[in-house]
This record gives sequence, C-alpha cells and structure tokens, in this order.
Amino acid sequence: MDNTGFSKRVLMIHHGVGIGGAPKSMSYIARRLIRNGVDVKILFLKRSDALKLYEGIPYEVVGFPTRYFSHTSRWYRIYEFPIIALQFISWFLTLFFIAPYWLYRIKPNVVYMNSSVLTDWLIAAKWFNKKTIMHVRESISHGHFGIRNKLIKSLIEKAADRTIFLSEHNYNQLNINSKFEIIPNYVDMSNENENSIDRKYDFVYLGGRSEIKGFRYVLNLIKSLNNKTFCLLGYYDEDSLRELSRFDNVYVLGIQNEALTFIKQSKYLLYPATTPHFPRPVIEAMACKTVPIASNLEGIDEIITDTIDGYTVDFDSDEISLKIKKIIDLNYFDVSNSAYEKYVKNYSIKNEERILQVILGD
Repeated sequence: MDNTGFSKRVLMIHHGVGIGGAPKSMSYIARRLIRNGVDVKILFLKRSDALKLYEGIPYEVVGFPTRYFSHTSRWYRIYEFPIIALQFISWFLTLFFIAPYWLYRIKPNVVYMNSSVLTDWLIAAKWFNKKTIMHVRESISHGHFGIRNKLIKSLIEKAADRTIFLSEHNYNQLNINSKFEIIPNYVDMSNENENSIDRKYDFVYLGGRSEIKGFRYVLNLIKSLNNKTFCLLGYYDEDSLRELSRFDNVYVLGIQNEALTFIKQSKYLLYPATTPHFPRPVIEAMACKTVPIASNLEGIDEIITDTIDGYTVDFDSDEISLKIKKIIDLNYFDVSNSAYEKYVKNYSIKNEERILQVILGD
C-alpha cells in the first residue's frame, strides 16, 4: 500500500507501561506509516520503558496520573471503592479536559487508540469529528454482572469508525455490531538473519516478575527441571533476582527492546499466563521456529493447535513438570516446522497491510 504524500495526520495513543506486545505492535505500525510518508504523532499517557521502542520517532507524554478500569473479571473489596471512584474521576477528567487539550493542540485527522480502555479518548475524538480507530488488544471479560462489558461495547459501537480485534475470541467477548476487522498481530522477520541458529537455552520466558504472566509457574519449573537452561527476560525486583541467583541453570537478561534474538536461541517458549490475552510471544516463537508451550486459557486454541504447532497445558497442575518432560521427549522438529508454517499463514507481515488499509482508508 503506497500512501506517499498522504496528507492526513494520524495521532496514535498508548496508555500502558512496560515493553509488552501492545506498544511493540503499535511501534511497527507507526514506523510503517512514517515510511509511507504519513505524518504520525505518538502520545503516551504515561512515561515508561515502552518509550525505548520508539527511538527515532517523535513522541510526547501526557504524564497525568490516570487510572483505568480492569478488563478482567474480579470482585472489588470494600476498601477498594475509592480506587473505583478515582477511575471514574480520571475518565471524566480525560474526556472533558485532557483529551480535548491534546486533540486541539495536535489537530489530527485520524485518532488511533491502542487499547479498548481508552474509551474516554474515543468519545472526545468523536466530539472533535475525527476518524476514530479502536484497536482492541485485550480480551474483555464479561465480568460478574456484564455492566462494564456492555458499557465498553456501547461506547465503541457509537464512537469508533472502525474497530480492529486481534482474534475471533477477542471479538466474541464484545460482539459489536459496528464496522470491525479481525486482524491478528504479526511479526516482521524481513530483517532477521536466517542462518543456522545455536539454540543454547532450553526455555525462554518473557514475562518478568508479573504474576499475571505466570512467573510463579516458571519458578517452580526452574526448581524441578534443574538440568535444563532457562533464559528470563523482563523486569525482576531484588527479591526475585536474589532467589533466581541460587540456580546455575538460569540466565536473567532483564528488559530487552528486542526479544526475538533470545527467542531464536531457545528451543521452547514458556507462556504460563493466568488471564486470557492475545499472546504476542507465542507468535514470535512460531516465527523463530521455537516451540510455544502456553497456558490452556480460553481462546488459545485459536492460535495453537495442541501437539501440532505447540502445546497447551495447565501450568497449575501438580504434574506440570512431568508434562513438560514428556513434551521435551516428543518430536521437536516436526512441531517447530508446523509452528513456523502457521506463522507464515496467519501472523506474517501481510497483516500490517490490512491494518494500514483500516487506518488510512475511507
């Protein structure tokens, strides 16, 4: 898609912190738009490590201490109700003051929101008569009463000109009735060296200390599979580093801008997440012919066909170590090649073209 000379200005908004799949995916889209001659403005709502992914791209940081509603199911305790109140206050402050200020200052034609939690920006952009693109990267839980889910659905249907979902599962959580596309995340391997790779690690894990990413399960595997090597990326606090230093089979490499290098050096990727989410590390593993082992959460079967192009397991099982040992003994190369074939079919750079069509099309 050649959009050289495209005259409109695209504002891309990211809300989260950390180097995860959402900011990484948005950085790919931003760089492609810029290469095509599009005037791109990046706006971060918080200052974080995610800024490292945008070297060479002009960006600004709002810096206002905003709070967002959770996209997972949970019960709130009585003492947490002040947090809910702050979330509502933050939403309305953004809607009536923060978003209008930045929209007036930047004057975009297209506003792209990198998360479904940004409904305050979505409504404000619609008030300013901008083309609005909502990229739903989360699996929005139905919740215990369905109120939050219905509210998000209603706001997106009313204010989003186009909505992008990462998977059928993501779409089914909201089931909106307005214009939408299902376009999975993708991995650009065009600049990667295809020479033979030394897979010096048995397992790689990208989630850091995060409990949502399943760190406790990885720690248990490290203890039980002491004859296997583990490469750990992401943020770890001092207590975690102290505990991990006890093991000779663990290599803690911390936060890395580009994880593909270390995924390629590993035979298996561990993705023991505890909540449903589109697993970017899994498709990166497939692109590197690294076999993914992921939690058998709702929606994962859309990405991994168990025993064919990866494995889905219950990391909370008492027999998980035995299960992993059995997986290691299976035919690694057949599964590795099947994983790569699925990457080429479903998660390659061609998906980028489809996203650009949504952002830049009429």
